[in-house]
Amino acid sequence: MPVVNEIEVTELHELINNTQKRIELYDVRSTHEISNGTIPEAQHMPLHTIPSKVIDLTDKYPIVLYCYMGARSVQACRYLQNAGFENVFTLRGGFQAWQSSGLLDLDV
Repeated sequence: MPVVNEIEVTELHELINNTQKRIELYDVRSTHEISNGTIPEAQHMPLHTIPSKVIDLTDKYPIVLYCYMGARSVQACRYLQNAGFENVFTLRGGFQAWQSSGLLDLDV
């Protein structure tokens, strides 16, 4: 089983604010969960939809996935790795870690 790469909240914050680097950021939580807030710049792609969306994804830029605490985004990373994606990361601690960091206001 491939090792899942993790990214810290501070690293993600820097990437979001760096206009010289591009990432693809996906929130794999349910629609109900994202109504409580999300990370700015994130696209919504619920975990159960990933198999049907994988054809639309590109490995041109790093892909960062997150859920509430990290378990579902690890599953999503493994799925993408098995589909041939190499530059895939999970946000360590998920949205909960993002909320706790206080780095940015939530985009609700």
